[in-house]
Amino acid sequence: MAHRGVMVVSAPGSNQYVKRRGRVAAVTPLASLLVQAGSAVASAVALDYTVQPPDDDQVVIQALAVLSWSESAETQQAVAVHPLCPVSVLRRLSDSPRDEVCVAVAGNPGCPDDVLDRLARREWAYNFKETGRRRVAYHERTPAQALLYLAKASVSAKGQIEGQVAIGVARNPGCQPECLRLLLERGAQPVRRMVLSNPSCPLEVLQRQAVNGDWEDRAAVASNRSCPPDLLRQLARNASASVRTEVAYNPATPTDMLVRMVQDRHQNVVNAALVNPALPAATLAMWQLAHGGASRHR
Repeated sequence: MAHRGVMVVSAPGSNQYVKRRGRVAAVTPLASLLVQAGSAVASAVALDYTVQPPDDDQVVIQALAVLSWSESAETQQAVAVHPLCPVSVLRRLSDSPRDEVCVAVAGNPGCPDDVLDRLARREWAYNFKETGRRRVAYHERTPAQALLYLAKASVSAKGQIEGQVAIGVARNPGCQPECLRLLLERGAQPVRRMVLSNPSCPLEVLQRQAVNGDWEDRAAVASNRSCPPDLLRQLARNASASVRTEVAYNPATPTDMLVRMVQDRHQNVVNAALVNPALPAATLAMWQLAHGGASRHR
């Protein structure tokens, strides 16, 4: 039944929940209601709806623990992606035979590293293999050995390491030098670019590719937040405007170089320098004065 936009739905055993503008406003008693009301109510609560009393994480955690036993795959997925989902529940759901539930577990920011390691090696069904492995590859908690496994598992028929899973591994800050070197040696160009822009990329690799790489490699090095100032100074003088633009965007670029780059002959370089938070305020003010009060957004 509905009262002025508020829908009150009765569950078996005379329990009720109130739904106002798509949010659960009251649940009494919690465990009994969740079990009896079915997957529709379960999914609503699991998807981070407000449960009475408000701002009480323990109530939400209790609800998630109860909901995780639902037979509905949709409800289990909603529980698995919830940021308050307990680790014990994530561990149990990661053993589910349902790949869609395991994909949801791999996407939870709090997923523990041992679970991610196991999911990296899971025998996924064909239609979930790419999605499941990609979630693990992009997760910041994925351990180094799991990332190396995924990199080696991404070798194509052409002998190259390629695809979205490999790109996720290459950009993961937890990727170790051994894995990054493998990806740089055998990776397709998009994978190589991610390796060179990864803050964990070894310094000697950045230095070598800044000299010997093509303009795409140099642009990737220039975008790396861990690139040392002397190397950024070198790349700031590169003939390619694309490389100089990446230097101008990089917040690690020395301020004196940014001041010079505001005067670059290529407009993309100038625009990048103007939005760099490291650009001195005085330089910005002078540029605005010289250009009729034009402004930029940081």
